[in-house]
Amino acid sequence: LKNLVKDEPNQKKLIELINGKIARRNQFIQAVIENRKVNGFEVAKSIMKTEIGRNLSLEISQLVTVFINEEKIAFNKRLKTAESNFKTAVISFTITIIISVVLMLITLLLFIELYNKKNESEKIATESELKIKKILNTLPVGIGIIDAKGNPYYSNDVCESIFGKNISTKTSYEKLPEAYQIYIAGTDILYPLEKRHTLRILQGEQFVQCDDLEILNNNKRITLSVSCSHLTNYSGKIEYIIYVVED
Repeated sequence: LKNLVKDEPNQKKLIELINGKIARRNQFIQAVIENRKVNGFEVAKSIMKTEIGRNLSLEISQLVTVFINEEKIAFNKRLKTAESNFKTAVISFTITIIISVVLMLITLLLFIELYNKKNESEKIATESELKIKKILNTLPVGIGIIDAKGNPYYSNDVCESIFGKNISTKTSYEKLPEAYQIYIAGTDILYPLEKRHTLRILQGEQFVQCDDLEILNNNKRITLSVSCSHLTNYSGKIEYIIYVVED
C-alpha cells in the first residue's frame, strides 16, 4: 500500500496511523491474555469491559474509511493525467481498495480466532468468522492468505475457481507450481522459486505484483495477475501474506 500511495504523503501517514492502531490493539489483546493467565478470568473480563479494544477497532475502521475515501479522490486526479493508460489506473485503484478491505477483514478475523481460543466463545467466534469469509467470497477477485511459513491458510471461492481445484493447506509454496500447474507465461517452464511473490515478500519486499503467470485449467491456458502484500503482528514480524488474483 505504501508503494501505491508514495505520491500521496497524507495517505502514507494514514497507513502509518492505521498500523499503529492495529499494533496497540494487538498489545491490548495480549495484555488481556496475560492477565487471564496470571490474575484469572475476572480480571481479564474487567479489562475487556473498558472497551479499549472495541474503541481501537472502531478507530481503525474509521481510519480505513478515510483512507478509502481519500484514495478515491486521489484516483480521480490520477485518472485525469493517465487517460492513455486507463486500464492500469483502474487496476491500481481496485487493488488498493481490495487490499485495504481485506486487511481490515483479516485483522478482525484473526482477532475473533484469538478471542475464541482464550475466552471460550467458540459459537460466537465461529459465526463471526463465517460472516467474514462470506464477505471475502463476495469479492469479484481471488483472495488468498498464506502463513509465515509459506503454506496456504485460506482462499475464497473465486481463487479456487481460477485454479480449478481446492487449494490444500498441506501444499507448501515450493510445490504450488507443480501441484496447480503454474508456468511462466508463454512457456512450459514451471514458475521459478526466486520469482514467486510469496518468497519475495518473506525476503523483505513490501508489495509484489506479478503479471507473467499462466495456469493450466481444464486444458486451457489462463494468464494471471497476482498482487501481494503482508500482515504483521505487534512486533513487526510477518504473520500472513495476502494475495489478490485476477485472470
